[in-house]
Amino acid sequence: MTFPDAVSMVTEPARETIKNNYFSSTVSSYFRGNIAKVSIDFAALRSHVDAADTAKYAEDLRAANKAIGGYFRCRQVIDQVDGRNRSAALPQRLRKLRQELVDKTTETIKGGKLAQSDMADAYCIRINALSDLQRFDEAMQDANEAIHLAPNSDKRLGCRALNYFNAGQFDKSIADYSKAVSLGAQEGEIFRMRGLARLYAGRLEDARSDLARASELADKESKTYFDLWLASVDGRLGTKIPDSITKRAASEAHGEWPRPALAMLTGSMSPEELLKRMDEKKGDDRQMALAEGYFYLGQHYLVIGTRRPPRSISRKRAISTFVSTSNMSPRDLSYSA
Repeated sequence: MTFPDAVSMVTEPARETIKNNYFSSTVSSYFRGNIAKVSIDFAALRSHVDAADTAKYAEDLRAANKAIGGYFRCRQVIDQVDGRNRSAALPQRLRKLRQELVDKTTETIKGGKLAQSDMADAYCIRINALSDLQRFDEAMQDANEAIHLAPNSDKRLGCRALNYFNAGQFDKSIADYSKAVSLGAQEGEIFRMRGLARLYAGRLEDARSDLARASELADKESKTYFDLWLASVDGRLGTKIPDSITKRAASEAHGEWPRPALAMLTGSMSPEELLKRMDEKKGDDRQMALAEGYFYLGQHYLVIGTRRPPRSISRKRAISTFVSTSNMSPRDLSYSA
């Protein structure tokens, strides 16, 4: 759904999967600038429900319907900033959104009305927001409390692992993600983030293994972002990018962002052409595409061993774009929001 240009919203990509013996449902969504998108992947696995399982089936079905939702709420997302200052205001608005999330979850936690599992979820939400605001010590306190409430939860371990990652403590992040996997976590995002932690820790072979697994598990919406990192690591290792990724990147080179970036990393689009595609975007969507696009261009030149980009890629332009988005978290630069 494309809203009027006056609408400006930034939310992190969300993915929720519900699976039982009877159906599998995955809902992926994001809202970026004035473009909102929801993708639903549903598969019926059996033709009937056993009588003994009807209560659990009904509960899962209600959860699946809730995840799908039915409307977008645009309260307080109308951008009142003058168009000339809009790009400069994006980092401030991102921080404001994170702070609002901290405030709302703090109010909920203090209310003391949540069940233990829901309380742990609330801590996780606040952890992610605090971590994005670089308030790592506060986030760590919440992370330890969430794990205390749910000690064998791979989800809560993932929250703490993400805070370690954002704080640059990659070995601790790897340890928590690894424990989450040992507890049964098989989500693509877990393997992607452990792969990134291993990459930044200098463990390229292990990083590639995780990113390949993440790509296998990814849904259609997140797969391109996962493959961007896999292609980058293959480049650093000097290994061949899988043909399936190269062929798909070439066929989708002129599709939705970030498909052009993957096409550039796999050789079917030039850096100059990628810049043109980035320039075609408008508003916040353009600003975030520039931030991501220059990041992937940096990955490209790192792989081919060029420290200075071509003259057609303005150094001043690259610096101004990076500075205007420098308050975005590592996830913001490695994912879509």
